[in-house]
Formats: sequence, structure tokens, C-alpha cells
Amino acid sequence: MKPNTALNTIWLVSTELKHGQGGISTALLGFIQSETLGSEKLNIITSHSGHAKYRLWLKALWQILTKVKSQDTVWLHCGNWFSALRKITIAIAAKAKGAKVIFHLHEPMDEPIKQRWYQRLIKSVDYLADGLIFLTPWGRSLVESKLSLSAKTAIIANPVDLACLKHISTTRRYKQKSKTINVLSMARIEKSKGFV
Repeated sequence: MKPNTALNTIWLVSTELKHGQGGISTALLGFIQSETLGSEKLNIITSHSGHAKYRLWLKALWQILTKVKSQDTVWLHCGNWFSALRKITIAIAAKAKGAKVIFHLHEPMDEPIKQRWYQRLIKSVDYLADGLIFLTPWGRSLVESKLSLSAKTAIIANPVDLACLKHISTTRRYKQKSKTINVLSMARIEKSKGFV
């Protein structure tokens, strides 16, 4: 995607879309294909992809330092541990340019948040952020049970992309032999993913 350096640009920084590791890469397709973001000036920066994560991380830092303007928003999508640490360095660069910084926390933090070092990491995220996005109310309450957050927070569940939306919108009829309903989940079966 060719960079658009006009005023009020959103710089989405994440793992490689569609082909990257984890749910972030596929969930982001739904965001960028949405009507809401379709009307925004959006540039995508890949900060991680397979074995090129360090090179792409440094390239992302350089892009933030050379292209981001003070009216822009840098939207950082991160997982746990080193992903969050890499995004913190990018956030520092964005803040140095005067941009707003939004952290979108995609990973369940139920185990890491129990560790003091990780709590300090998330406190740094909160300190740098103009806003924090959590996937679920449970995720936000988990962090708030350990830390006092100062940034504004929002809950935004992962959207589906257009191909998935088309597939699930198609009406299908099946002959049901029993009243049992089977549910297929592509996520881990755990509380943080919404399973009770």
C-alpha cells in the first residue's frame, strides 16, 4: 500500500496481514475492510513477519520517525511479551513525533498479568497510550484488577472479514437428525476467548 502522508492519517502497525502469525493478522482484515475505516486515510506498517521480525521492527520505527505527522494516530496491535515491548518502542517514536497512540491488546493476559515484570510492561503501555483497546470486558477487568489505568479504554471485539461475512451470510439448509447443536470454534477453549 502506498503511504498517504496527508493530515490525520491512521498508521496501523501490526504483524503481517492475513499471512502473519496469530489471530491479529486475520482479525485486522475485518477492520481495514470496514466501512468506518474505509473512509479514513489508513497506512499499514508491518512490524513482524516470520523470521523478519527484527528487520521489520526497525523498518517500522524508521517509518514512524520519518513519515508520521503530529496530527496522525498510530494504532499499535500487539500480543504479549516481546510483541508489546517492540510496540512500546514504536509508541515512543510516535509520541516523539506528536502523534496520538492507541494500543490494541489482542492476547489473553490471564497468566502474564500475574507477573510483576509484565505488569510493569502494561503500565508502560498505559503511560504511552492515548487509548487502550481490549477484546472483551473480561480482559479489561483482568488488567484493572492489577493496575490502575490512566488511558481511555474501549472494548472492541474482533470483526470478521468480507470473505467470512459472505460465507456466514449465505443461507443453508441442513437436515437435522437430532436436537444436538455442535459449535465449531477456531479459538482456544478458555475463559479469555469468551467460553464459559
